[in-house]
Amino acid sequence: MSVEAAQIALSKARLVIHSERFVLAAFDVEEFGEFGPKLPQLTAGTKPFLVFRDTQEVTLVFSEACRPDELALSRRCDEGWRLMTFSPVLEMTLVGFIALVGRVMAEADVPILALSSFSRDHLLIKEEHLDTAVRALTPHVAGVDQ
Repeated sequence: MSVEAAQIALSKARLVIHSERFVLAAFDVEEFGEFGPKLPQLTAGTKPFLVFRDTQEVTLVFSEACRPDELALSRRCDEGWRLMTFSPVLEMTLVGFIALVGRVMAEADVPILALSSFSRDHLLIKEEHLDTAVRALTPHVAGVDQ
C-alpha cells in the first residue's frame, strides 16, 4: 500500500472523541516491582486502559474516574488526557497513516501520544489541546463524533 492509501483511509475515517479523561503514570521497572504484583487487585473494577512495559519503564493509563490511589506512588503522573479514535478498521499493511496524522498534529503544534490496537489507531491528546487537534483534523476526515 502507498502513502496515498493512508490519505484515502484518513479521508474516509470518522474521528471519535471520547468524553472520558485519562491519567498516565510511569514507573521505573524496579519501582514497578513493588506495585506490579498488586495490579490485579488494584485494577479490579478500574479497568486500566493500557499497560505497557519496555526495558526502562512501565506505563499505565487509567480513566481518571476510576484511577487507583496507588498511582500516587508513581513519581511521574500526568492527568487530563483525552482519547481520539480513528473509526475505520485499518489494514496491517497500510503505510503512513500515523505519520500523516502526526504531521497534521505537528503543523497544528499539538503534542500527541499515538497508540495502535490491532485494527484501529488512537491518539491521546492533552485536554487543553483538544479543540486545536479537532480543528486541525476535521478537514482531513469524513466526520467527527463527540
